[in-house]
Amino acid sequence: MLLGGWSATAVITVQSGFPIGVSQNENTASFLFGGTLRPNVVPGVDFLMPGDITDRIRTNVSDNRYLNPGAFSATPLNRYGNAPRTLPGVMSPVRNNVDLSVSKNVRTGGSTSASIRVEVLNLFNQVQWAAPASVAFGNSNFAQITNQATNMRMMQFTFRFAF
Repeated sequence: MLLGGWSATAVITVQSGFPIGVSQNENTASFLFGGTLRPNVVPGVDFLMPGDITDRIRTNVSDNRYLNPGAFSATPLNRYGNAPRTLPGVMSPVRNNVDLSVSKNVRTGGSTSASIRVEVLNLFNQVQWAAPASVAFGNSNFAQITNQATNMRMMQFTFRFAF
């Protein structure tokens, strides 16, 4: 009775991140038929800030910048910037997650049964960061990570009696 009727289910999510593009914050009317103004790329400067974003935020919560603002310069009014639509090799933070569910079914006689289930979301309690809040160069929140993409570990216990 104790050994039989168990089931376990794991859901593993592995995401490498999403492509990121940068626009330029503009205070004027729409640029050339409503297009998006892009900044210029500064040659030889890395697009990403050095170091792991999680380690930097743990050390100093205000060190949450994901993209390097020094890698971009403002484009003059009514000129095209040379930044590509999406930055080559630059993705939003990686998101890896494991959820687990363990359940046990027990026959209680006749046509009745009971089941007990334990579900754990974000099993390893890993912080998963959302993409930067703003990718508009010149915005005060440019390239800052301000939100988590997941919740902290959550557990749910369920008991079900069927008759």
